[in-house]
Amino acid sequence: MRASWITALLFTLIFAPAAPVLAQEIGVVKSVEGDVVIRRGGGAVAAIIGQSVFLYDELQTSAGGSVGIMLDDGTALAIGGASDVVLETFVFSPSDDLLDLVIRVLTGRLIYSSGKIGMARPEQVRIETPRLVVGTRGTRFAVIVPPAN
Repeated sequence: MRASWITALLFTLIFAPAAPVLAQEIGVVKSVEGDVVIRRGGGAVAAIIGQSVFLYDELQTSAGGSVGIMLDDGTALAIGGASDVVLETFVFSPSDDLLDLVIRVLTGRLIYSSGKIGMARPEQVRIETPRLVVGTRGTRFAVIVPPAN
């Protein structure tokens, strides 16, 4: 009897699904124009003003769409039409001296304006595209990534 209980426990520990990882809220939607979809955890929702954005969210805009995002450190992102952008890394813990930001622009347009991470540790901010990585130095700039052919 005891062996079957131990076997069942081991089976449960080995094959049970892992506990879900809690999504980390990293900012908020400040503006939306046209069709904007946020892809998260295998699902998708239409973006609305005031909605939270989370680490690993993928923001997709239609040809006439755009979305403005404010991250928790004050970084402002303006994503233009026909864009696909992923919020890849966001670590903002100044008291622990942990600052890191990576945004991946798969296609489309992004205007980036530095927040506290970019001002305090510009070397820790990267905007990645399929062809290059942009390092920042506490600034504002635009990135345009044409669709793949």
